Amino acid sequence: MEGVPSFPRMGEYQMIKRVALAFAVVALAASNSFGTPINTSDTTSAAYIAFTTGATVQNFEGVSGLTPLGITAYTDGAPVPATAQMHGQIPGLFFHSGGANPNNTAANPGTPVALLSLGGGIAGNAHSPTNVVAPLEINTETLGLGFDFLEIIFSTPVNRVGVWLNPARGNAGFNAIDASLSGLESVAGTAGNFVGVSLPTNSIKIVSIIAAQATGFTIDDLTYGTTGTTTTPVPEPSTLLLFAPLAIGLAFARWRAQS
Repeated sequence: MEGVPSFPRMGEYQMIKRVALAFAVVALAASNSFGTPINTSDTTSAAYIAFTTGATVQNFEGVSGLTPLGITAYTDGAPVPATAQMHGQIPGLFFHSGGANPNNTAANPGTPVALLSLGGGIAGNAHSPTNVVAPLEINTETLGLGFDFLEIIFSTPVNRVGVWLNPARGNAGFNAIDASLSGLESVAGTAGNFVGVSLPTNSIKIVSIIAAQATGFTIDDLTYGTTGTTTTPVPEPSTLLLFAPLAIGLAFARWRAQS
């Protein structure tokens, strides 16, 4: 695929997975009180209503310039055509499955994500109509529905971000990061739930979603919004400890993409 670096050797790819697993376990085991996480399937709850009121919802339908890949079963490593690979086709958002430089995506966009249309026996796993987003295997053109991750970079920071996780896949860690690549808040998301983070300020520049088990994940109905203030808070020491493994893992993935 044009613009994607050479494929890693199998040993290097397995090392990427081991590094990612290590920082995911630490991130999911730790906690902090910097923001407010949400992990629920109850759309009538006060927390969900407050989170979504006034927010933008991106359901991944009708993405300009792309044709989603139709699938009726989850097959890790299935080929994904270039017409279903997404980076920055949605204004204000940039997606990648590893390797991107969040401060210069034009120069280093990393590996895209896959835009999928679910049909047949798995059609009901999309939260709204049919389209979902999944990771690609890093530096390849195949689905990454095994252990993997994706990131969403916002052109303008927001104060809350959430997604619906696929009920038929696995749990996933959801991590909010600011423009200086400091961790803000994380939550261990449950498959089938709406998982996200809200903060009092527009501090969230990046969201990193990491599979917590071998079945991987897909996301739907990306929900985000802003508040009236834009001050970026300074992470507490516990927050920095929480995201140190995350930074190491992402740095390794970005290093491999550049080498």
